[in-house]
Amino acid sequence: MNSNSPLSGIVMGLGVFLCVLLAVALKTNQMMPAMGSPEVQVEDIETAQEKPLTAIPDSLVTSRAEVEMTVLQKGQGANPQTGDRLRIHYRGSFPDGREFDSSHKSNTPYQFVMGYGQILKGLEDGLRELAVGSRARMQIPWQLAYGEEGIDGVIPPRQDLIYEVELLSVEPSGMPEKIPDTAGFRKNSLKGMEYYVLNDSEGKSPKQGQRVSVHFVGWLPNGKVFDSSVGRGIPFSFLIGGRVIEGWNLLIPKMKVGQKVLAILPPSLAYGDRALGAVPANSPLIFQIELLEIF
Repeated sequence: MNSNSPLSGIVMGLGVFLCVLLAVALKTNQMMPAMGSPEVQVEDIETAQEKPLTAIPDSLVTSRAEVEMTVLQKGQGANPQTGDRLRIHYRGSFPDGREFDSSHKSNTPYQFVMGYGQILKGLEDGLRELAVGSRARMQIPWQLAYGEEGIDGVIPPRQDLIYEVELLSVEPSGMPEKIPDTAGFRKNSLKGMEYYVLNDSEGKSPKQGQRVSVHFVGWLPNGKVFDSSVGRGIPFSFLIGGRVIEGWNLLIPKMKVGQKVLAILPPSLAYGDRALGAVPANSPLIFQIELLEIF
């Protein structure tokens, strides 16, 4: 895959994930969630996924910062846990009532995976206390929102925020809790890349120029997800040999439909010396990729 791939939001995300550093990239991104198209570039996917709901570094959170929450409607069922995929409607406003963001404008709920730094720390803290069907008003202190800097032109520095949130659904996401253990699996090498086939399959292998559909999770070397189609719940589709990072263009034709592979890409087969979203410059990436379909 090349550096313009829609998967660029992944460090394998050492994918699709994305993630504490996303707040930096948010400064230029739109605020409403949008799902990536198979034809968009890596930068487009990041814009669609990174938004003012993204988390801030833990170093900005103080022990005195707490979310004040008023439950407007009680739901039923279990509370969401780390690894669950949540769908929410939300309205974000300043304490004076001015709205800065809302999922209701497009009538498109925002979805994310709990516990992977994909939303504000304050929102995640509050949502963990709610059941499906609940509506709540959360007063989020700036330490649990956008911190010292805010977001240029949108959120002032040290700005407390108000969110009205409705928890629509909770379901398991299938996101791995950590990078899979490769002990006992054969190590394969491909132009500086290491990869491990995690399961057998009798499916066909794709060829250059064919369109494929995959699910992926990308990690940085520190184990943090920078991108994930699994987290979004939407497979990623692209042309082999097209505008994805080079490591993907080399690896996918070696796979069979139904296979899962764990691959460790050197920077030269990922994003090279360019920093992109949560991916630092010259960073190896770790991906778990499942080949779903050949078109």
